[in-house]
Amino acid sequence: MTRSKRTKQKKETGRIKKSFYLTITFQVSFLSLLVFILYGNTLFNGYSLDDSLVVQNNKVVERGFKAIPEIFSTRYIETDLDSKISTGYRPIVTSTFALEYELFGYAPGISHFLNVVLYALACIMLFLILKRIFNDYHFLFPLVITTLFIAHPMHTEVVASLKNRDEIIVLLSALLSMFLFLKYADRNKIKFLFAGAFFFLFAVFSKPTALPYLALIPLVLYFFTNLKFSKILLVTLSLIAVYLVVRYVPQLYLPKGFRPRLFYENNIRFEDLLTRITTGLYILLFYLKKLAIPFPLLYYYGYNTIPVVGIGNIWVIISLLFHLVILGFAIYKIKEKHIFSFIILFYLISIAPFTNVVRPIMGIVAERFLLTPTIAFSIFLGLALFLIFKINPAQKKPVYPNMYKIVVVVVIILIPYSAITVNRNTQWENHLTLYENDIQYLENSVKANELYATRLLMELESGNIPQTEREETIKKIITHYSQALKLYPEYDKIWNNLAILYSKLNKPKESIQYHKKAIELKPENNLYRLNLGARYHQIKNYNEAIKCWKTCLENDSTYNEARLFLSIVYVEKEQYDLAKKINKEIIRFDSLSDKPYENLGFIYLQTGDTTLAIQNWETAVLKNQHNENVCNMLHRYFSETNNPSKAAYYRNLALKSKENKKVR
Repeated sequence: MTRSKRTKQKKETGRIKKSFYLTITFQVSFLSLLVFILYGNTLFNGYSLDDSLVVQNNKVVERGFKAIPEIFSTRYIETDLDSKISTGYRPIVTSTFALEYELFGYAPGISHFLNVVLYALACIMLFLILKRIFNDYHFLFPLVITTLFIAHPMHTEVVASLKNRDEIIVLLSALLSMFLFLKYADRNKIKFLFAGAFFFLFAVFSKPTALPYLALIPLVLYFFTNLKFSKILLVTLSLIAVYLVVRYVPQLYLPKGFRPRLFYENNIRFEDLLTRITTGLYILLFYLKKLAIPFPLLYYYGYNTIPVVGIGNIWVIISLLFHLVILGFAIYKIKEKHIFSFIILFYLISIAPFTNVVRPIMGIVAERFLLTPTIAFSIFLGLALFLIFKINPAQKKPVYPNMYKIVVVVVIILIPYSAITVNRNTQWENHLTLYENDIQYLENSVKANELYATRLLMELESGNIPQTEREETIKKIITHYSQALKLYPEYDKIWNNLAILYSKLNKPKESIQYHKKAIELKPENNLYRLNLGARYHQIKNYNEAIKCWKTCLENDSTYNEARLFLSIVYVEKEQYDLAKKINKEIIRFDSLSDKPYENLGFIYLQTGDTTLAIQNWETAVLKNQHNENVCNMLHRYFSETNNPSKAAYYRNLALKSKENKKVR
C-alpha cells in the first residue's frame, strides 16, 4: 500500500471514528436532557412518605462524614414509631445522604437533583449496554428502547421518592457491573472481571433487590457474547460469592434485626404455599397491566388491595396459561439465542422475586419493583415498533419512510407517558399532596387510609391547618380511620390515634374508650398506657392516671416518660417529696436529659428554695442550651438580682433557641 493510500485510509478511519463519537455524544446528551425535562420539576419537591425513616431528621445522617463508619455497622432503619423496628442493611444509600448533609444540610432540592442525576446516569449506562448487545442493529433501535424506558411513568416512585434512591443506585451499579462483564467477554482481560464484581458489590450494599442480576448478567453474556460456558459460570460464581458475602457477613457484627410481620402490610405471608403461588400468578398480571397502562400510580397498596385467590380464579388461569406459553417459547428458542427468548427470560427473572411466593413484600406490590422489568418491556415495545413497520432492526441501513414512522409513533407514545410522569412528580411534592391525590383509588388499602389520616392529625396538632378548615379536616381524619378499621379492626395504632383526636376535641370519655381498645389489642405497648394515663389526668382522675403510669414502669423500669407524667401529678397534688424522688430516678436512668433538672427547679421554687431552683435550672441549660423556657426563667431571675452578665447570657441563649425553632 502506497504512502498516499495509507494516509487517505487513516483520514477516513479518523473521520468515521469522529462521526461515531459525535453520534454517541449527541444521543447521550439527548437522553440526559430528556431525563431532566421529565423529572426536573421534582427539584421543587420536599420530603414525602418514607423519607423521614432514612433521610429527614435521621440522627445518624446528621453526623455527616463522621457517621459513615457507623452506617456500615448499623441497621438501615431504627425506629420506635409504631413498634420497635431494626431492619435492613443499605450503607451505600445512607452514606450518600450523610455526605449530602455534611455539604448542604437538609436541602430536599439538592437531594432530588442528585436522584435525577443518578437516574440519568443509570439510563445512559443502559443505553451503552444496549448499544453493545445490539451492535449489529440500526443505531435508532437502542435509542428508541432507552427513550421509552426513561419516559415510562412507572419510574416516578423511584425518582421522586428520596427513600427510593436505593433502587436507582442498585440499577446504576448493576448495569455498570453488566457493562464491565461485557468488556470482560469482549477483551478477555481479568481486570474487567474484578471490576464487574466490585460494582455488583455496590449494588448489593445498596439493596437486596440486586438479587435478579445474579441471573440477568449471565443471561446477557450468554445471548450477546461468544463467552465460553466455563467463563460464564465463573462470572456467575463471582456474582453469587459477592451476594452471599454482602448479605451474610455483616450479620456477624450487625445488631439483631427485628421487623414485625403485620397483616395489614402483607396478608399473603400468612397463607399456605399453594395460595401464595396462585396469588403470585394474579400479581404477575397486575404488574403486566401496570406496564401496559401505567395509571393510576399509587404510593401504597397492601391489604386489601390485592385479593387472595385460588386456582379456580379466572385471572389465575389466564396468567398461568400465558406465562407457561411464553416461558415454553423462551426455553424452546434459547439455543438459537432468539431475541424474544431473551426478552421473556429477562422479564420473568427480574419480576419473579416480587410475586410474594417465596419472600413476602411489604405492601404486597409496588411500582418501584418494575424498574428493571421495564427494561424488558421497553425492548419488546421497541422491537414491536420495528416489526410493525416491517423493518428489520438488524438492518443497519435505514429505510427512511418507515424509520420516520417509528419516530412519529415513539413521539406519540411519549406524549401521554411524559404528561403522566411530569404530573405525577408534582403529586410527590409532600406527604399531603401525595396522599390526597391517591386516596381516591385506595379505598380498600388499610395502610393508605391510616397514613393519610395520621398525616392530617399531625398537621392538625402542629397548627398547620387554618381554623376555617379544622372541622373539615377532623371529619376526614375520622372518615379514613374508620375506613381502615372497617377493613382491619385489629389495627391498634388507629384506636390510639382516634383517642388522641378526641382528647383534642375535649371529649375525654370517648378518648379513654379508644385508648382502652388499643391496649386490649396490644397490652405490651407502653405508649398506649401512657396516653391513657394522660386522658385520666385530663379529667383529674389522678388515681387511675398514676395506676397507668406505674404499670408502664412495671413493664419497663427505664421508661422515663411515665416518670415525667408522675412528677407533674405529684406536683399538682403538692406531694413534693414524691415529685423530687421521681425526678432523681429519671436522672439515674438518663443523666443527659434536661427535663428532670427543669422539673426540680420548679419544685424547689414551689417549696421556697430559690437557690436550689436556680442551680437545677442552670444544670438543665448545661444539658440542653436550647431549652427556651428555662433560659427565659434564668434571664428574669438574674435581671431581678442585678447580675447583668448572666442575664444577658441566658437571654441570648433563649433568642438562639427561638430562632432554631423557626428554622426547623
